[in-house]
Amino acid sequence: MAGIGVGLLSPRPDADGLRGFDANRWLFAVYRVLREISGNATDNHSIRRGNLGDLIRRIPAPGSLPDENDMLRTAPQANFLRYDEDRVWVRIRTLRQLSAAVRPGLV
Repeated sequence: MAGIGVGLLSPRPDADGLRGFDANRWLFAVYRVLREISGNATDNHSIRRGNLGDLIRRIPAPGSLPDENDMLRTAPQANFLRYDEDRVWVRIRTLRQLSAAVRPGLV
């Protein structure tokens, strides 16, 4: 899976991260996607659109998360992501910087 970030997804979320999952699965998934894209220093902090589904499936979560189609439909509406035919980016630069710096357990 070359090109899908730098391995920021830990094998297992900590207890604080699981509270985020329990509170809002969609926001939990969006944050983890933002964090992974933000850690991808190549390609202008983006991932290939075709890799989004793999990235979401790699998110350690105790239950189901939105799939790539739901993510591409809802996250841009909330100004979290933008995409074209080939790439997906974090929409707001400040969110990219914050998500790269803040660990998931604080969400």
